Amino acid sequence: MHKPKAMMDLAAWLVLRFEEDQQTYLDDLKIAIKLVSAVLSTDIPHPFSHAGLLVQVGQWSYKLYACDSNLGTLNNSIEAYRHALRLACGEAEMRLEICLQLANALLVRALKTANPAEFVEPTTTLAGLLEEPSLDHSNRSAVLNSLAVSASMYFQLSGDIQDLIRSIGYIEMILGCPSFKKTSKIEPIMNLIQTLIELIKHLENPSSYDVLRQATALLDIAITGYTGDDFPYATLLHPAGLLAGHFDATKRLEHLEQACKLTKLASCVAPLGSQRAECLCILSQRLSILFHNSSNEEHLNEAILCAEQAVKMVSSDDSIRSSCLADLGAFLLERSQASHRSEDLYYAKGVLLEASQIVPSTHDIWSIVMQNISAANFLLFRLTQDAQFLDLAIDTLDDMLLQQRPVQSKLPYLLSNLALLLCHRADGNRGVDEDAVFMNRWMSGLHHSEPLIWKFNGSVADVDRALELMHTVLQSVDDGHHDWAHFHLHLSLIYMDRYMMFLTRPDLGRNALAELDSAISAQEIAQNSLPSTHASRADLWAKLSATLSARYYTRHDPADYDKIMHCLSEGMKCYQNDPRTRIHLARCLAINLIQSADHMGASRALEEAVRLLPRACPRSSSGYDKQQFLATCYGLASLSAGVALAIDRSFAFVLETLEGSRGLVAGFFLDARTDLSALRSEDPDLARKFESLGEELNRDSINIKGLFHFSAQNEVITQDNLEANRNIQLQREFDDLVGTIRGKKGFREFLLSPTLDEMMATACHGPIVVINFCPFRSDAIIIQKNHLGSVRLPHLKYEIVKDLAHKLINMNSYEIHTSQFLHLLLSWLWVVLARPVLDYLGYTHTPEQGEPWPHIWWIPTGETIYFPIHAAGIHDKDTDETVMDRVVSSYASSIRSLIHSRRGGLAKPPSSTKDRQQALLVSMPETPNQSSLPFAVNEIATIEPLIQDMGLTPTHRKSENTNEVLKSMKNSTILHFAGHGMSHASDPTQSCLLTQDWTTNPLTVERLRQENLQDTSPFLAYLSSCSTGANKNLKLADETIHLVNACQLAGFRHAIGALWEVSDQHCVEVARGVYETLKEEGLTDEAVARGLHRATRRVRDSCRDVTMRNRRSTENNEKSDFEDDIDKQLGYLEREFRVLGIDAKLGSADRERDAEPVDDNPRPQVHAPSFLWVPYFHHGA
Repeated sequence: MHKPKAMMDLAAWLVLRFEEDQQTYLDDLKIAIKLVSAVLSTDIPHPFSHAGLLVQVGQWSYKLYACDSNLGTLNNSIEAYRHALRLACGEAEMRLEICLQLANALLVRALKTANPAEFVEPTTTLAGLLEEPSLDHSNRSAVLNSLAVSASMYFQLSGDIQDLIRSIGYIEMILGCPSFKKTSKIEPIMNLIQTLIELIKHLENPSSYDVLRQATALLDIAITGYTGDDFPYATLLHPAGLLAGHFDATKRLEHLEQACKLTKLASCVAPLGSQRAECLCILSQRLSILFHNSSNEEHLNEAILCAEQAVKMVSSDDSIRSSCLADLGAFLLERSQASHRSEDLYYAKGVLLEASQIVPSTHDIWSIVMQNISAANFLLFRLTQDAQFLDLAIDTLDDMLLQQRPVQSKLPYLLSNLALLLCHRADGNRGVDEDAVFMNRWMSGLHHSEPLIWKFNGSVADVDRALELMHTVLQSVDDGHHDWAHFHLHLSLIYMDRYMMFLTRPDLGRNALAELDSAISAQEIAQNSLPSTHASRADLWAKLSATLSARYYTRHDPADYDKIMHCLSEGMKCYQNDPRTRIHLARCLAINLIQSADHMGASRALEEAVRLLPRACPRSSSGYDKQQFLATCYGLASLSAGVALAIDRSFAFVLETLEGSRGLVAGFFLDARTDLSALRSEDPDLARKFESLGEELNRDSINIKGLFHFSAQNEVITQDNLEANRNIQLQREFDDLVGTIRGKKGFREFLLSPTLDEMMATACHGPIVVINFCPFRSDAIIIQKNHLGSVRLPHLKYEIVKDLAHKLINMNSYEIHTSQFLHLLLSWLWVVLARPVLDYLGYTHTPEQGEPWPHIWWIPTGETIYFPIHAAGIHDKDTDETVMDRVVSSYASSIRSLIHSRRGGLAKPPSSTKDRQQALLVSMPETPNQSSLPFAVNEIATIEPLIQDMGLTPTHRKSENTNEVLKSMKNSTILHFAGHGMSHASDPTQSCLLTQDWTTNPLTVERLRQENLQDTSPFLAYLSSCSTGANKNLKLADETIHLVNACQLAGFRHAIGALWEVSDQHCVEVARGVYETLKEEGLTDEAVARGLHRATRRVRDSCRDVTMRNRRSTENNEKSDFEDDIDKQLGYLEREFRVLGIDAKLGSADRERDAEPVDDNPRPQVHAPSFLWVPYFHHGA
């Protein structure tokens, strides 16, 4: 009795020792098997079940087989299981366990013998078990798992993908079992991973891809639901690595995508700390590669998030922190270029500098970090044009070469980058790539362009060294290198520099065209080497087209022209590439198609460019980046609309084009502040979420200009990238939310451009006139409540408009009001623009006494926004040949903004409200560092009693600071500011009202439009200040960024301002007239525009009375130059402009000009006070 027990105890101890060191104690396992076999054969009574002992023999024999791979050992295991099964007749649980182990051993033998027939018995046995009615969920999972193993093993013999599909199907059944959800056994997951590995080994089978995606998705479900102990995450990294290797060999994106999914799963289950950080680093690197090869920026965004999480997950002394920082900095640099995010460049440099301080200089990664720091400094040079950054970038790489520090595999990159930097330093006139320069010339078309040449005054030695470095690079790699294309691109840029150098330096005695040919050849090699989905493909097409254009300007070879047009067309069709590059390619293509009279093709190209604008200028970008980009798209909307009109596209299409591609920044504010009353009634929570998200997105808290105020030194700047990533996430949430709202019944059109019916309904109070002008035609599109039409404006010529607008915005107040320029400008506007529109509408005379005055809303585009269309006319004669003597004028930045203004509720009449409404009156008679405004106090004193008579409570604040104005404004129905205004020359968002603390805390456009006063429905912002409607940045004209529009975006229904400097004294008279009308008619929409119209007309008439008396005293009844003949009128104006030094060709190009006699008599002068009323204008509902 005791002997069998002792033998079994000894066997158990021997097996335990074997488990600790299988190689050393293999004999222990053999002895243990013999001991159990001896117990089985003894006649001595013992408490052990024969079936149980046989199972023990079977299990230990199976372990032994795993060590010695002896088929006889495996057969012993199988026989022991079979014998045990015969003995365990009445024990269902034991029989099930034995069947499973027997089946597993049989499967191993089948695979060992490579005999498909051997699979029949285990598979049949397992299938039979599934039919057992007593099989519970837990045991069912075990049987299914064995069947999955069986199918996977059989695949290794058959090679039939269907076997793997069956295996995956069994595992899918396991995941559906309640027992798996409760216990989360790891075996099925490990089997699934093994199945994945088998699939990866046979990816040459076309049907493998679908199965691979299915298996990966199933694995995601399994691991997400796994609740067991720590998962062996490294088992996921193995198949992920195999897939990444397949991608390297085949360049098939499916491989890399699945590798990223598996790596992401591994990072989810890896323990927190350095292990998960390591997984996140691997994932971020693969996502970056995926971005490069798919052009999908979402992959790059995710890579940055992963790298950022990895950095936060490791301590400052962790050995992998430097690698995490290096990856994060590199990816931020990539996104700063791919998504044009300046803040990313700033953050990248800070991250890389931190990495450089903790990574040893002997470490391989140090070389990569330093090269990226050099790249960051170069990009800062591109952004700021500060040569210190370029010198620092070059010095960094030169130091690395001197110290012989770069890793050998990274040396080609260092040399290539150094060559590029040397080229940029060689040409001090250029801070951008050649393609940008040539593309600007392309804007005027190929047919009429002359060769573009700038004087090369840089270092010849730098260019020669750059070429030598690139030759070294290309000799060190073969044409299979994955950056072969980029190396040739750098080579082409060097050849372009040599071309310009030899072209402008004939003393060097070299053939410039040979260098140009070499540049084109290098770019063609680069283009042919890039995969069709690569993120840089459109950029390469752009560079090749620019370089070809340089040769076309010189040789005028039609073959080059065809190649250029092909490059532009192909680059435009790189649908996943940078939308900004594609927009410029489309525009260049369109301009040249226009010159070839292919207006249909041009329209298609421009339509694509306009469609790309929202992608190229996303909500999540900083205000600085939005403006920088939109300045490059100047005139795109009008050009597209003009071409559409030329081919008779519908007015609806033309208006939709203009509405969708002008005022993008303002549109983002309008989106966030759209009327939500219907949504609040339907779904209040959704409305609150939308309002919150929209306002957070519009809050531009990233001060980009402030970020770049550090000097060009390698200083660590502590700043995280949370804000940029947060904005990207907010935009994603915002877009998803808009999609959800549009899915609700009745909200399908939510935030979409206004429909044609909505536009025409907006004209119910008077016509809306959209002025569209572009290089080859100008039109006025006229919207009436029951009619759409247009008027060609052939004499509103593109170059004349640009010249006169530039002249106007660069004149000071004294010049404007003491020269004849403004008189001539208003006369010209009348002849070429205003009168044709008014004649079309039938407004041919001043309304009779008692007749209602017509009201027009003008929506100018481009440089026409600088012109006072409301004041156009012949004002030195007592006639009705003026706009203001025929109609009341208002302005709007877009039809959409007009609709937005009118959807807000009108302010309630003061008498109908419980609490008296407030009017904030701010006067600034004395402003720091500015001239005194003595009439500012008089102005407030004049309007204050009128406002009291209107039933409002005026609050007069004298010399107030910015924060107090903003605070008081929130509860005011009327804001009246009498003080100085200032228009910023380059950044219109920094134009400001000059409060007491304006030098340190200015009340800027940016501050004003950040305010959201929608809920209080303020009625009128009256800015009695200079230049509150001015935007001196011509390239941002279509964005209508000025103080008046900012007040409307903040929520004011109406705003009154001035286009340029105004007279302090006349401000009092104009303000009096406006508030007198409001007192008489109440706070109505018409009263504001009518009040300003009456006031300025009254001031004009009083000034004109003086002027006309003076004029009549000097006139000798000479014949008027202004007759009905438009050519004669333009001829007169042309001569008068020429007297002022403005060579404006106003008449028809084909008009014969009569010789004009010299007039020795002095021209009658218009007195300066005549036009002091002109700058005032009304913006609003």
